[in-house]
This record gives sequence, structure tokens and C-alpha cells, in this order.
Amino acid sequence: MNILYIADRINSPDGSSVHCRAFVKSAELLGNQIRSYPAVSPIIKKQLKSHPVKKDWIYYLKKINWKTLKRYLHRLNPMISEIVNFIEGGENTVKDYFKLKCIVDNFSFDVIIFRYRLFNFAPFKIARKYQIPLVCEINALKSMESGLIKGGASATILTRWGERKAISKADVIFTVSKAIKERVEHYQITNNRSVRVVPNGVDTDLFKPDEKRRGKIRSQLGLSERRVLGYVGSYKTWHGLDTALDVIEQLAEKDSKFHLLLIGHGHQYDNISRKIRAKQLEPYVSQTGQIAHEKIPEYISAFDYALMTYPKLDDFYFSPLKMFEYMAMGIQVVSTDVGQISEIITHGQNGWLVDLPSANQFCKIILTAEEQAHSVGENARKLMTEQYSWRINAEKILELADTVK
Repeated sequence: MNILYIADRINSPDGSSVHCRAFVKSAELLGNQIRSYPAVSPIIKKQLKSHPVKKDWIYYLKKINWKTLKRYLHRLNPMISEIVNFIEGGENTVKDYFKLKCIVDNFSFDVIIFRYRLFNFAPFKIARKYQIPLVCEINALKSMESGLIKGGASATILTRWGERKAISKADVIFTVSKAIKERVEHYQITNNRSVRVVPNGVDTDLFKPDEKRRGKIRSQLGLSERRVLGYVGSYKTWHGLDTALDVIEQLAEKDSKFHLLLIGHGHQYDNISRKIRAKQLEPYVSQTGQIAHEKIPEYISAFDYALMTYPKLDDFYFSPLKMFEYMAMGIQVVSTDVGQISEIITHGQNGWLVDLPSANQFCKIILTAEEQAHSVGENARKLMTEQYSWRINAEKILELADTVK
């Protein structure tokens, strides 16, 4: 097939680009011609300052930008914020329409695959103008994200209109989780198209067990003799890192061999650092800061357990990339039983599930796992290679695309 893949996050410095770039690569390896918009380019990550910064009024004045202003506007009045987003979406629609038109005028495509973005209707207008079938990939919905932010306002009527409009115009829709699928179906679009679920995947060649690499990184980090609980992510409020600190605090009281390794950065980073100091957990917790994605497997190999201490969220719509990466590395995942996680992990076979995300429950599971034979990691790796590689993910998406081309 000749595919036009539209994904505005394809060059972003976060996890969304991993999925986008993996799909492009896998589709090409499967013999398809694929052109992405924007084109794939090197990812430029913002350099994070490691030295302390004086946080006076000048510091906060410098921090004010359009993104933060919109965040405060949303807290003040969600509708004002969404009107601003709608106007920006209109600008992106016009800009992208003419750029996409130039591409389609010069190349022939069998199908468009669009990674959904709220209020950007350019892909749908191009699909209609040139009579090209459009497959819409939905990884998140604003109406669901709003409920995850503590103190956040619910989605406005404008957001729901934008989501409904996009959903109604796609020829085929697939989502990364059942929770998003159910929300899409809740919009009750009149035509009888089915919505498919295609979970995220993992590069099983990049993320694979390596004892030599494991020994090297553990030695570098001074963790050779420790039982390492690990986390990789962006320090979001719903990642439950407060619970992770409580877990290591309780385990360290029982046995000083346990250590928590936190990899990543985010707006909760400084807050977690303060809590580590307040709890006097410095001997039991390490923070590496942000690590390049290609180096993440090296650090994950140091883990004995991967912690996913999510709270019990009603709108848990994620298909967590890190879960697939942990499992592909043969690491034992200990996670809250929520959302898609329990569809992938079978308790005691390829991972461990905690019904109530309290420190006591996580500690109980980890101490139980310590006493049992460890085929769990091997089973996790086997599942990833057989069912959840990016190649398999791309095959499922292309199968959907083939039904409408």
C-alpha cells in the first residue's frame, strides 16, 4: 500500500513519538510505501538544568508562556481555554491542509492514517477532497484526560463536539484501549462501523534481556548487591510515585537490600525529590533524571521489579508503553490492577497485580514474589515477542487499512 501517515507528535521528545516512528519503520519493513507528515527528523530534547535555580518572582515571570497561560485559563474558565484551543486548531487545519494538499498533489496514496488531534480537521478535508479512505488512530481523548488531572475541570461542550466531529468523519477507527473504544462508541455515531482495539507494542530487538549489560549498569549505579525496584516515566500525578516511595520505605525497614531506581523527569520531579529527603530515603532511592530512549533498555536491565503504582482511576484509558518494554526485557512487573494492564498481565504467570494500590499491598506482592520461582519474567518476554511487537502492531493496523483502500 501507499500510505500517508499524519502524526503531529512523530518528532516529539516523549513516548508518543516512539509509537509513531515504530509504525513507520514497521510498515516499511512489511513492504509498504509510507510517507509521514511531518517527515521523520532527529528528536531534539530540551536540556534540563541539574543545578539549583533561585525561584524568585523573576523565575516565575520567565516561566510564563502560552502553554502555562492556557493551563491557568482552563482552571479559571474551561470554555475560554477550549475556545483558544479551537482557534489554534483552526490555524493548524488551514496550515496543514495546504501542506498536505501539496503532498497529495505530487504523490498517490491508497489510504490516510491519521493519529487523531483535537480540532485539526485538515486530514479529513484532504481525504474527502481526494476521495482517499481515512483510518483514524485514537490514543487519547481530551474528554477523558480532563478527569485525570487533580482539580481539573471537566471537558467542555466544544471539546465533545470536536471529538464527535472527527469520529463521525473517519472511515475506520482504532484505539489503543477498550476504555477509549467505549468512549468513542458512546458518541453513538449513526453509521454501524465497528471500532477496533490495537494496543501499543514494543521493539523486542531493542528491549531484550542481556545479563552482561545488566551487570555493567548495576555496577555503575552501585546496585550490584541490591534488589532493585524500578520506574521509568514522566513523573505525572497519576503515576502514583508517592506510593512508590511508601513502598520502598516499608521494604527498607524489613531489609536494606531493596532499592528504588527512578528514571525520567517531569513536573513532579522536584516534589518527589523533596519527599525523598524528608523521609530520609536517600540511601534507598536513586533518581537518574531524563535518559535518551535508546539507552532506556540499559537502565531497565538493572531492575528486578518494575513498579506501576497507578491509583485506581475510573477513566484509565492508557496502553502503557513502559509496561510492554519492561515485559520485553523479562522484568517482573508489579502493577495496580486497572484498565488494560490486567488484559495483558496474568497474575503470577507473567507479572503481578495489586487490587488496591496501597504500599502494604505492593510490599506483600513483592515479598511473595521473592519467595517463588521466577519464570514470570521469561513468560512476560515470550508474550511480548509472540503478540505485542511493533511489527505485529503494524500488521493489525495495515489489515484495517486494507479493508477500506
